[in-house]
This record gives sequence, C-alpha cells and structure tokens, in this order.
Amino acid sequence: MTPHPTPPRSGHYDPDAVRSCAQTVALHWQTLMLRIEDRLKLVNASAAFYRTSQQVLIYEVSEISSASFSQVDRLKAELMYERRTSEEHLSRFEDERRVWQEEKEKVIFFLISC
Repeated sequence: MTPHPTPPRSGHYDPDAVRSCAQTVALHWQTLMLRIEDRLKLVNASAAFYRTSQQVLIYEVSEISSASFSQVDRLKAELMYERRTSEEHLSRFEDERRVWQEEKEKVIFFLISC
C-alpha cells in the first residue's frame, strides 16, 4: 500500500503521490465492488435454490398426499372386499351348519322311529 501523500513544505501535495493514492483507492473500490457483486450473486443463487427446494418439497408433499389418498382408497376397497367375502363365508357356514343340524335331527328322528 502506498503511503498517504503528505503536503510538502510549500503547502501543495505531490501530484504523483495523489495520483498513486487515487489509483490505489480506485483499485480497492473496484475489488470491493466485485466482492459485493459476487456476494449478491451468491445471495440471489441461495434465494433461488431456497425457492426451488420449497417448490420441490411442495410437489413431493402433494405427490405423497395423492399417493397416500390413492393408497387409502385402494385399502378401503380391499377392506370392503374382505368384509363382503367374510360375510359371504359366514353366511355359507351358517347355511351349512343349519343343513347339518336338519340332517342330524332327521337321522335322530329316524333312529328313534326304528
């Protein structure tokens, strides 16, 4: 870094020293502006990434929700099918038991009649 220009004894600054100081300030200013631009780009990229990740999350949640709803609907249908099947089996079992009971009573009546 160049030293600050000091006024000579005559009370005037050295033009070369002033020019050198101005160039140094301009170089530092330019470096600072480039860093600010880089940071701004980084902040904008981060914000864009956040928005994108948020949209992806919303999409995934909606996909999970719709998948869950379809899975729930499928499971409800399976449950209804199993319930109907179970009721049909129970009905057939009761019919079979009733038939066996009638046959048993017929056999007992026949044995008693003999």
